[in-house]
Parts: sequence; structure tokens; C-alpha cells
Amino acid sequence: MGTASAAASADGASAAVRVAEAVVAEMHALPRPQAAAIARVIAGIGPDMGVPLRIPQPDLAGRQYLALVPGDRELPVVVYRPLTRQEGTGYLVTALASREDYAAYREAEQSGLLDTELGRALLARSRTLAQFDGPGGP
Repeated sequence: MGTASAAASADGASAAVRVAEAVVAEMHALPRPQAAAIARVIAGIGPDMGVPLRIPQPDLAGRQYLALVPGDRELPVVVYRPLTRQEGTGYLVTALASREDYAAYREAEQSGLLDTELGRALLARSRTLAQFDGPGGP
């Protein structure tokens, strides 16, 4: 697991935000101002923040993934999920998705393509949106 930060939840409590090592590595490859902006987005993760992603993959055991789309169009989309009870409380950032990959995912989701075998296969082959951790975690 990578770095951790804290975000205030709606009730004022602090929720831990874990970041997968692959995401930390991606952040290190970004220009410093972009990495700092993404770190601020990640630090702000909390309840009712993201856009739900529908990931039709049975090995994800019903995990709900969410996307935070920063206002700055130069920044990638932050993909995360709530931690399971076994993992603790808080959230896990699992991927940074390019704006292009995220837009293609949303288009496929809205058109119903994700409900087809082809759509599931395309999602599984996606480089960023399929970085979601499997049953064993990142």
C-alpha cells in the first residue's frame, strides 16, 4: 500500500485514504504541480463525493468504485472505493484514469455496451479503468 492521508467526513470524523502503490508511482511521474493537485483531490475524498462506476466483473465481489473528476481538465480522474470491513475504514485509491479513458468508459456505460460480453472484455483490457484491485487487494 502506498501513502495515506486523511479527509474529514460529513460528521467531522477523519477517514483514512489509502493509495495503491501503482497510483503513487503514477503520481511521481506527473509534473510536480499536477501531482500536488491530485494529492489535494485524494485528500478530499469522503462520503458522497464520487460518481459511481458500474464495473461488471464478478471477481470484484460487489465493490462499489467511484470516480472523482477534478475541475482542471489537465488532471487525471481519481478512481477509488470504500475499504471493506476486513481492511478497515476509509477509502482506497486504485487508479488514475486519463480523461480519454474515463470518457470512453462513460460512453460505453451509457450506451449499454458494458452489459455485453464485448463490453466486459474491453473493460478488462483497459489499462487504467481495469487497475481495480481484485479479491486479494492491490
